[in-house]
Amino acid sequence: MQQPEDMLTPAFKALNIVYIALGVGMLMSIAVFIFLIKTSVTPADSGLTGILSIVVPVLGISCFGAGRFLYNLNAKKSKEETDVKVKLNNYRAASIIVWATMEGPALFSAVGYFLTGDQIFLLFFSIIFLGFIFSKPSIEKFQQDF
Repeated sequence: MQQPEDMLTPAFKALNIVYIALGVGMLMSIAVFIFLIKTSVTPADSGLTGILSIVVPVLGISCFGAGRFLYNLNAKKSKEETDVKVKLNNYRAASIIVWATMEGPALFSAVGYFLTGDQIFLLFFSIIFLGFIFSKPSIEKFQQDF
């Protein structure tokens, strides 16, 4: 008889591909922006620093909270389900929602760095990306939450 982990492995491989693609996309974006700023290809405008230093953290915190709320809502709904496929689909959807709510503020902070040249936005990006790293999908997390 096939173990439940063996049945879930192909689905988690596909989910990990999506996770890695989103992470690599964020890293490539920030790398391009850092390169453009360091080589002075585009002039940075420090006039935007004030407003963006307020908007970026507020956006990051609110999106992170919204992502966690939606994840927990899906997890709570899935606890009542008996079908593993439905639970897996809910986990997939919840994970992608969390990643998207982290990717948006991370890219926004990267654009903030590109527009201003202020390295505080690299710090914001790093914090958000660290949260993204800790949201890696796993069978254990699926079994525990869903």
